[in-house]
Amino acid sequence: MVRNVKQLMEILAILMSFSAVFGQKLKINIYFAVLVIAELFLMTGINEYGFPEYLIFLSYIGLYVYCLLCYKETMKNTLKKMCLSLVLIILLQMILYFPVIYLMEKITIEGEIIINCGCLLVVSCFRNNIKRFAEILLSKNKLIVVIYFSMLIGAGAVLYQVQVFDGLEGKDYIQIIYFCVLVYLLTNEWQKVKVDSERKRVQLE
Repeated sequence: MVRNVKQLMEILAILMSFSAVFGQKLKINIYFAVLVIAELFLMTGINEYGFPEYLIFLSYIGLYVYCLLCYKETMKNTLKKMCLSLVLIILLQMILYFPVIYLMEKITIEGEIIINCGCLLVVSCFRNNIKRFAEILLSKNKLIVVIYFSMLIGAGAVLYQVQVFDGLEGKDYIQIIYFCVLVYLLTNEWQKVKVDSERKRVQLE
């Protein structure tokens, strides 16, 4: 039962992240209900009843179909925004992991529930900021695209380390510093884009 609560909180955090990145309110409809039930069934089967772990790809297919049906954007844009949303949740989980493991010494199911509830709260409170940040990341600037995919690969690697080996090693802290540098570079590039846009606007006027 506790594990189901953890899975439910994670699904809700992901769906809230979708709504923020797509710039729309979270839609509580038939697609929402079907997806949540299917995700809970699949994850419970994998974690408790021995379903093959490769079936996890069905989860990503379900999320992609959900986004297509609910937000009605092109397949390409939907895929990019979905991936960005998942990266956001991974990064938030990674950030919240440290204070929780400091307080609890070991990540338990209860700790994972706290982490996922924290993700849900952060995304809910900063949805407008997330939307603007997503617009920057999804721009056609080549440097931003490179940074985006670097963040995607790095975040996935660190989350895999946490989930499989139940902890972080020294090299993982280096990866976290790497994330901070990427965010710094991204922010600088964003400022340059804003300045260039403002300069062009002034010239046109």
